[in-house]
Formats: sequence, structure tokens, C-alpha cells
Amino acid sequence: MGLIIGTFYIIILAVTIVIIIQKKNIKIEGEEFCIRENKITAFLGIALWIESGIIAYYSITFPERLFLNNNSIINVCIFMAASVLLGSGMMLYTFVKRIVFTKNELILVNLLGQLTRIGWNNIRGVSQTNGKRLAFQDKDRTKIVVGGNRNMMKRAFKKIYTRIPKFVDNTEIQKLETTLMR
Repeated sequence: MGLIIGTFYIIILAVTIVIIIQKKNIKIEGEEFCIRENKITAFLGIALWIESGIIAYYSITFPERLFLNNNSIINVCIFMAASVLLGSGMMLYTFVKRIVFTKNELILVNLLGQLTRIGWNNIRGVSQTNGKRLAFQDKDRTKIVVGGNRNMMKRAFKKIYTRIPKFVDNTEIQKLETTLMR
């Protein structure tokens, strides 16, 4: 059982690192600036990786300490899988996911490096979400949630005001800007 847990840990870690290396700096033509998550998210991801690594190490070297009965086997597997998967998610969230501002588009690069685009002229609505973020929706109901680093968000407001169509209500943008400026 310990070998299976250790192998699972190594595979998830390796896949995550490969995705980060390949997708971290996807070049987007006309990129003016981007918003990423705070680096503290990466520290939490590393802590979860270390925690799951310790579990994997003990499951291989001292399985008699972890696998006392069927219940403990299930608990160890769940705890290790949750730790390594959450850690990987946090690392992808920090290093791959970002919101890119260009002259003509707002672009979301998701956790796996896939792009979602909304043209500034196509935006039909802006709403505030939980966690001090803005959700932009276009006429096709494509939605991009903008949020992350507080300083980058403050910089983004200048671009947002000049880029969204005049008919779009910007009350939610003003509310969030007021909240973040405190």
C-alpha cells in the first residue's frame, strides 16, 4: 500500500511541475499587464506538498505505523490524496492561472493554461463576487472573474474604466475599488 501512495504522490507532483514549466509564461500578443494570485498561495501549496510527502515517506518506510487497520488505511489515503491534490491546485493557481489585459480583450488563462477571451466591446455586465472580485460577462454569457493581488487590482481599475463600454453599469466596479482603497 505504501508503494502505491508514494507512486501517486510522485505522479501528481511531476505532472503539476510539468504543467507549471510549460504553461507558466504563455505569451499573449498585446499583453499590457496581468493579475496573478498572491505568492502566499504558493507557500500554502508547498506546505501541503511537504505534508503529503511526509505521509508518502512514512507509508513506504514505516507502513506498520500508519496502516494499523482498514480504517487507518482509508484515512491515510484520503488525507494524503487531499493534501497533494490541494497543494498542486494551489501551485497551479499561483503560477499558471492569471488574468491578462490587452487593448482589445480580457483573457483568462486557467489552471491548465487554456484561454478564455472576452472582447472589451462585448462586455454586457459586471458584478461583484464574494472575495473582492469582479465578474465580467459578455453577450454569449462567457464569464471571467477578475481578482487576485490587491496592488494589481488597483492598477486594473484604470484600465477597466477606459475599456468597458459606456452603457455597462460600473457601480459594482466603483464599490470594489472603494473597498480595496481602504
